[in-house]
Amino acid sequence: MILNDLLKKLIQTESNASEVYEHIAAVNEGDIKATALTFSKEEKNHSQVIKSILDLEEGLEIEVPEEVELIIETNDKEGGDTDSELAGASRKQLFKYALQMEKNSVNLYEKISQCFETKTTGKQQFEKLAKEERSHMYFILKKLHELK
Repeated sequence: MILNDLLKKLIQTESNASEVYEHIAAVNEGDIKATALTFSKEEKNHSQVIKSILDLEEGLEIEVPEEVELIIETNDKEGGDTDSELAGASRKQLFKYALQMEKNSVNLYEKISQCFETKTTGKQQFEKLAKEERSHMYFILKKLHELK
């Protein structure tokens, strides 16, 4: 897979993640709803960041490492049917699902950042995306800990 095609796929992936968080917001209230809506907005923003990289960055016709392709395939398989998985899910199950999504994103974005040359916009933006996803992950871990 070439990097250009991967970025196009990631735009859709981020859009899908936004929809998952909107679903979580729809079946919850209070702080969970507010947090899910915030995460949904951030995932939409991530989609726009990746689109801007696609539009502005040069040299995207390179092959991505096989490891990145395997991560994408695994993430796609783990995603499953989110509607059926989240229907009637407890707060703990919702947070665990979201935590796995965020872990997958951190891992993927760190690997993708390595596909870019040092000091390029693409590298900087994917490092920033990984950092944002990691902050989501820590927030979710904190919420899971509070549920125990």
